[in-house]
Amino acid sequence: MSYKEKQKQYAGFSDSHRNSVLQSVNVHEQSLQSNMSSAYEVYSTMAKMRNQAKAKIQERTPAFTMIQSAKMPYKASSRSRLATLLIFIMLGCIADVVWIAFLKNRSFKCKGE
Repeated sequence: MSYKEKQKQYAGFSDSHRNSVLQSVNVHEQSLQSNMSSAYEVYSTMAKMRNQAKAKIQERTPAFTMIQSAKMPYKASSRSRLATLLIFIMLGCIADVVWIAFLKNRSFKCKGE
């Protein structure tokens, strides 16, 4: 059981047996209280270990990163302007052929009907 569950169990038991005089109830309450305190010790130890691990990670992580200086490339990484121009001229010619061959003739047929 976790610390929170043991704490709830202890609180419920001590609330329900508040003014009890029986020794067995007191012994059971002390048992629950010791279980709760041992669970809290484990919980607090784990929390401390977690915080220490976080601190170690923070310590190892640099606050600043060294950035390399900019370098000029030896040659262009993209196509030349002439190649791009020729590709778009060819695409324009193909679009004109498609327009003239298919779409222009179809539009005249629709008007005549």
